[in-house]
Amino acid sequence: MRLSKTQNQLGDRVILTVDDDQATREVYGMVLASLGFHCIEASEAEQALKAVNEFELDLVIVDQRMPGMTGLEFVRKVRAQQLQFPVLLVSTGRELRRLAFEAGATEYLEKPFEIEDFISMIDHLVGSKPHAALA
Repeated sequence: MRLSKTQNQLGDRVILTVDDDQATREVYGMVLASLGFHCIEASEAEQALKAVNEFELDLVIVDQRMPGMTGLEFVRKVRAQQLQFPVLLVSTGRELRRLAFEAGATEYLEKPFEIEDFISMIDHLVGSKPHAALA
């Protein structure tokens, strides 16, 4: 976790990405930074649960398949705490879409996806400031 609450209170928009795959977190981070977001990374859902209580988040992007707690379990725990930020669940297969919404996810994005679809989803959920390189 690289961001303090003080930075967040200065108006920065913060997105937490939760995925056990480091390369995926790095890609998310690069894209989100280019859109003007600060990105906090968690490699597992347990670590992410600590972050959701430590930071004021604009969005959480969580993968379904991770060691330990799944993305669906994470979403259920977040919603049980009455936390209201948007949650984007990402996974392969359409069969999880209904379960994602039932668990409390705001949106579902099926892998594999194009970066443009990812950016559109972020814009839909929290808005974005298009970077010149992506415009």
